[in-house]
Amino acid sequence: MEKVENDLRAVFPELDTMQDRNLAAAVVSVWQRVLEKSDWQDIREVSFSPGVTGPTLVGHTRAVLDHALAIVHSLRQVHKRDVPVDGDRLVAGCILHDVDKLLILAPDGQGGCVLAENARQYQHGFYSAYYAEQEGMPPEIVNMLQAHTSYSRIMPSTLEGVILYYADMADADVLKYTYGKTPSVLKAIGKVDRSQ
Repeated sequence: MEKVENDLRAVFPELDTMQDRNLAAAVVSVWQRVLEKSDWQDIREVSFSPGVTGPTLVGHTRAVLDHALAIVHSLRQVHKRDVPVDGDRLVAGCILHDVDKLLILAPDGQGGCVLAENARQYQHGFYSAYYAEQEGMPPEIVNMLQAHTSYSRIMPSTLEGVILYYADMADADVLKYTYGKTPSVLKAIGKVDRSQ
């Protein structure tokens, strides 16, 4: 499992700058534990979404963290809002938000993915939150992981959770749109292209 840790640290150098070293280790541990239970062999091979070939889960996660950090920058530099943002919590939540896709997506044998059977049983975000809670992460992070999807029935309870929600929606929905798919937020509010 050292490969998973090395891959994560290469893609997310923010893990090495987190003040809470235990939280950083717990983020890596969640990825390791979830990968062990998945049908995937390498975190870099996991597809972003069924029907969207090319973008990877790790690439999407990197983009979400970049978007989230840009939102914080805009709050502070553009809007001059010196609001307290817990950087460790934000980084951990962003890196973990879609780790459950290792379990709810299965390789299709052609470089893409299909929904696994458990994707029909559990809401997206469930496994991410479950494994984070099992690692002893604070409720604020568990909430971020549950609430990050447009299909969740709960709202983010922290500013970091709101930032994650919009950072994720921005990247995921723009990617889906560029591949001819209806964005999740539009589906959630009933604005679906009837031609699909």
